[in-house]
Amino acid sequence: MNKALTNRQISLILYSIIVGYGVVNIPQSTARVAGTSGWIPLLIATIVSVFITYMITYICYTHENQDFLQYSSKLVGRIISYIFIFIYIIYFFTFYTMLIKVYADTLNTSVLTKTPVWTLSLFFFLVVYFALTKGLATIARICELYGIFSIIGFITINTILFTHGEAVNLRPYVMPLSISTYLKACANTILPFLGMESLLFLPMNKSVNKRIFKYTAIIIGFIGLLYVYIFESTISVSGVDVITSYKSSLFLVVKGVEIPYLELFRRLDGIYIIYWTMNIFCSTCLWSYGTSAFINQLFNKLEYKHIVLLVSIIGFTVSQIPKKMELVEMLIKYNSYLGTIAALVIPFILLIMTKVKNYERKNP
Repeated sequence: MNKALTNRQISLILYSIIVGYGVVNIPQSTARVAGTSGWIPLLIATIVSVFITYMITYICYTHENQDFLQYSSKLVGRIISYIFIFIYIIYFFTFYTMLIKVYADTLNTSVLTKTPVWTLSLFFFLVVYFALTKGLATIARICELYGIFSIIGFITINTILFTHGEAVNLRPYVMPLSISTYLKACANTILPFLGMESLLFLPMNKSVNKRIFKYTAIIIGFIGLLYVYIFESTISVSGVDVITSYKSSLFLVVKGVEIPYLELFRRLDGIYIIYWTMNIFCSTCLWSYGTSAFINQLFNKLEYKHIVLLVSIIGFTVSQIPKKMELVEMLIKYNSYLGTIAALVIPFILLIMTKVKNYERKNP
């Protein structure tokens, strides 16, 4: 079992894996349903995410120093555990491959227009593979560093957007919408909050991670507030009508803002790509590590380095199959629906069984 990570490392891992691809579409997906009231479903989704994260943290904390297969086999049996792990492998692997595909395509269309997409993808896969060979501790330290830079970057960029926005674009703050509309808007925020299920492959120890519940709740709450800040700053610049018309709305708005007094850094989209690259790199490392870790639990006789190499090769090959970005986005969308099973249904089953087992031990 890997050595337990610190509370700060775990919280920044959560930030790094959650604030990845989904952040660029938050303004569009939310405003399309809730308009200027988009901050309400974002806050609701944040509260729900905090509870889900608490539930998953409780499972991992209770079964300290055990991997997923060890404690899930005791709770629901080995066959069902294998089914759960298979779901997680498909789920993590899909995000791992398709996010790199999206990143390479975005980089190709915005910056490196003459560089083939497959070349950008291959380079990114190689960098992620190199990081994975160094193990979880190294990935955690990378997330710790890049996560702090990313937080500073997103706050700075969206603060600049606010200075170029108009307050009138934010009104009305609360639109007269039905409850069903707000619930639909909450459903549209599933993807940006997925990632808390990564806790299931992170080692925990009660002596090292005593305050882990506080750390994970705070970071999820912060991510939710950051999403609200991104949503508000983006629509303050372009307004709801423009935001709902374009995909990757955050990137497009940032690209349209130029700051003359920043001289060499006057183009915000260049700065944004740097921070977004940090997020995509950390998140794909974690999705890939989760895939490799769960495969390793199924086939513990295989060496970890061989599994990582195999996952990387298959991942690059699979990422080249979809030729149109519409298909890639559709795969990510449907995989986010699978995320409700990975982040909610399976952990809820394990939580119930954990409570039952604890009750049986206390009341033999």
